[in-house]
Amino acid sequence: MICPVLPTWVGPLAQAFEAAGHPLWIVGGFVRNALMGLPEKTDIDCTGAALPAQAAAIARQAGYQAVSKHPT
Repeated sequence: MICPVLPTWVGPLAQAFEAAGHPLWIVGGFVRNALMGLPEKTDIDCTGAALPAQAAAIARQAGYQAVSKHPT
């Protein structure tokens, strides 16, 4: 399910992950701020069940740049 407060670019990314069989979850400060009615953060943290290399490949195939805080 896509939350209506998410930027439009998140939907296609989440759909790409779901199509690949890996759910994608939005986490962190963006979610906290949305729930508390605070100004939106400009960065959105995502996590999921895909391995880092799988997640990067799914994101790239969907036309996004993958940035990982951990080595893949």
